[in-house]
Amino acid sequence: MEYDLFTSIVDQAQALGCNAFTIFRLGEPLLFPGLFKWLDYFQEKQAKVSIYTNASNLTPEIGRRLQDYRDIYSDVTVSFHGIDAESYHENMGLDFHKVHGNIVEFMKYNEIPMNIYMLANDPGDPDLIDKFKSLWEGVGFKGVALCHYMEWAGNVEGFRTLKAMMELEDVKMVKEPCFRALHELDVMYDGTVVLCCVDAHGEITFGNLNQDSMEEVFNHKLRLYYQQKHMASESSELPLCGKCGINLRAV
Repeated sequence: MEYDLFTSIVDQAQALGCNAFTIFRLGEPLLFPGLFKWLDYFQEKQAKVSIYTNASNLTPEIGRRLQDYRDIYSDVTVSFHGIDAESYHENMGLDFHKVHGNIVEFMKYNEIPMNIYMLANDPGDPDLIDKFKSLWEGVGFKGVALCHYMEWAGNVEGFRTLKAMMELEDVKMVKEPCFRALHELDVMYDGTVVLCCVDAHGEITFGNLNQDSMEEVFNHKLRLYYQQKHMASESSELPLCGKCGINLRAV
C-alpha cells in the first residue's frame, strides 16, 4: 500500500471516531519494509494497533525495535501451527526449530503482552493442548490457545472447521449478526474496501479509498444491505456469509 493512502485511511478513520487498526491481517507484517514507518505514524496519531505474525522474520533487531511501540499495541499475536518439526512444516512450510528459537529468544527481553495460538482439527483434544502448551511453558505468553480451522467462506475445504464439525455431528446452528460485517472495514493494498477479512479475494467490494471517502464507503448501499441482513439474522442468504462459520452458534 502506498504510504499516502495509508495515512489518509488512518486520518479519515480517526475523524469518524475509529482509533483501532489491524495491519496485515492476511499478510506477514515483519516482512514489510515500511512497518516501522507505519508504526511511527500510528504512534504520532496515538492510535491503537493489532499485529498478527508467524514470527519467521522475528530477528533480534526487529524484536528490539518492536519494543519502542509497546504503548500503542492493543493486541500482538503469534500464529504457530504445529507441535513438532513435522506438523509445523506441513502447516506452515517453515523451519520449526528456527522460528521456535526466534520466539523464545525474543520473549527473553519482550515487554509486550502477547498471545500465541495454533489451528487444529480438534482444539479440545487434551493431549494436543498439553503438547502445545509445553512448547511455551515458562516463555511468558499472556495466552496460549488452540483454535478451529476456518473455511474462509467456502474457499477452503477438507479441514475440520467448526462449521464442518457441527454439520457432521448434526448440531442445530443459528447465524448471529457478525461483528466484522457490522463494525469493521477491511482495505486491500490497492485501496479496495472488501466485505471483511474472510473475503481474501475481494469478491464483495464497497468502493476504493483512492477515489471514495471513508464516509462514502461506510454508507455504501451494498454494505448497508449486508448489515441489514445480518441484523435481521438473514445472513445465510448472502454470498460468502452464507458459507462462513465465524458467526455460528449451536442451539
